[in-house]
Amino acid sequence: MPGDYARPVRPSMVLNAFGNEVYRDTFADEKLGIKSQRDSRYYYDWEALPGWRQYDTTQDAAYFGVWVDVPGRRTFTYCEGDRALVICPTVESFKLELADMERCYGAAPASVRCYGDDGSQALLYDARPSGDHDQVFGPSAIAVALSA
Repeated sequence: MPGDYARPVRPSMVLNAFGNEVYRDTFADEKLGIKSQRDSRYYYDWEALPGWRQYDTTQDAAYFGVWVDVPGRRTFTYCEGDRALVICPTVESFKLELADMERCYGAAPASVRCYGDDGSQALLYDARPSGDHDQVFGPSAIAVALSA
């Protein structure tokens, strides 16, 4: 996990290199006030994390996903049933967390790939959260592709 240079604070939480709180597994679920769900990331996509934005990575699959809650300065990772919630106390530490995620996961992959009748292709990308509370997200790349 990005920024994972943990210093134990109590059994349920550690501080990472940026001073952000990291909660794992059932402690993460409890902190979010949701039921524990280890079977699939789709519980987090569709039910548990309303208002969160998916953070696209090349690793996204049924067993892996990352989400960001900009107003709450939180990130959540689901990987093969393991969960990690990071809570950032300041805007600066949130931006450091997001920058480290970019370093770890690399550039965002295309969300949608469209092919023209002539064999041309267009790649559409969803913007990743920057950490700025005033960041405006347009329609998703999928919504754009479906409207074309």
